[in-house]
Amino acid sequence: MPIMIRSADRGGIRRKRMRRRLVRRYLASTQGIAAVEFALLLPLLLLILFGMMDLGSAIVIKSKVRTAASTVSEIANQYTTIHNTDVSAILGAAAAVITPYSVSNASVVLSQITIDSSGKATVSWSDAQNGTARTVGSSYAVPAGIAVANTVLLLGEVSYKFTPAFGYAVIGGMTLQDTLYATPRSGASITRSP
Repeated sequence: MPIMIRSADRGGIRRKRMRRRLVRRYLASTQGIAAVEFALLLPLLLLILFGMMDLGSAIVIKSKVRTAASTVSEIANQYTTIHNTDVSAILGAAAAVITPYSVSNASVVLSQITIDSSGKATVSWSDAQNGTARTVGSSYAVPAGIAVANTVLLLGEVSYKFTPAFGYAVIGGMTLQDTLYATPRSGASITRSP
């Protein structure tokens, strides 16, 4: 037996169909809005993504620069006499620490600073890789907290010219650098010999 639909029920069915059509039209029209919103936000999202990649690289390189400065000073402070081959090996250790990043962007300087009885600090000897060694006999400003009269300090200095892959136009290149002081372990000073 067929089900009879009263005319009052037919109006409710029509309203439901009409609502469904309106909802479909609304959803169809907002798809274009979502595409426009995505197109407007995509450059900002990409800028944030690439900026975070550059920031991550800079943080890792800064950490490697700090480790390289520590490595240079702490290896050198074990010697009583340093020869040219020793210096090459020590400065090469800094390059090994910086790897896999470009070693050509790194500058490593190892110097011995002598502080006399009056507190004046001068450079006893200095060697460098991809940079300029300090001038022997030149004065050097040692931080007050470690400037003890009649002592010798080893100074490891590492700097790295960091060029962001994506943010160069915004911030340009920057130099990440660090220094570390160490005292000789095996004697009062370290002799530099060819």
